[in-house]
Amino acid sequence: MNSKVSVKFWSELDGLRADQTGPAFRYGEIERALAALHKVPAGARKTLQSRIKHFQRIGLAPAAPGRGHKVEYGIAGVLLWAVSLELSECALPPEQIKEVLNLNGPNIFHTFEGPVPDEDLIFVLQANFLEWHLRVDGSKMTGEGQTQSGIVTVSQIRDMIFKKWDVPRLIMINLTDLKRRLADALNIEWT
Repeated sequence: MNSKVSVKFWSELDGLRADQTGPAFRYGEIERALAALHKVPAGARKTLQSRIKHFQRIGLAPAAPGRGHKVEYGIAGVLLWAVSLELSECALPPEQIKEVLNLNGPNIFHTFEGPVPDEDLIFVLQANFLEWHLRVDGSKMTGEGQTQSGIVTVSQIRDMIFKKWDVPRLIMINLTDLKRRLADALNIEWT
C-alpha cells in the first residue's frame, strides 16, 4: 500500500489523465480496496472485475492500456469507480449510473475536496427510475426540473428532503463515509 499522501482534489476530474499530479494507485490496489469496501468474497472477484470492465467500456472509468502494461490511476479514477460502485449497490445499471453522474458528478466529486468534514455529506437522488424508462418521447429524466438530486448534510435531510422536495422515494449515499473508508483502504490523508 501507499504511504500516507495528501490529496488536494481539483475542480474538474482532470480528464482522468494518467499524467495528473497527486497520488497514483495501481489497478490491483484499487480493486482490492473496492472489494474490501463492498465485502466482495474472494470467489466473486470476477464479478467485480466484470463490472469495472463494463464501466470502462461505457466511459465511466479510465480504461486499462492492455495486458502487460502497468498503469497507475489518479485519485479521480479511484473516486469515479468508488462512486459508481456505490450507485451499483442501489441496483442501478451502468448506463443509468452514467446518466446520474453526468448530471451530478461535479457536485458529488466536490465533496471529496479538502479534509473530512465534521458533519457527513449525503448525496440524495429521487428514485423515479421507472419514469426514466417509460418516457414516450425518449428524453432523459436527468434534465433540469425532471428529477431532484443534491448534496445535503445529515442535519438537513429531514427538512430538505421530506418537507421541501416532497418525494416518495430516495436513494441516499453517505459520501463522507465513503471518503473515510477510501482513506482507510488506500491510506489517503485528505487535506
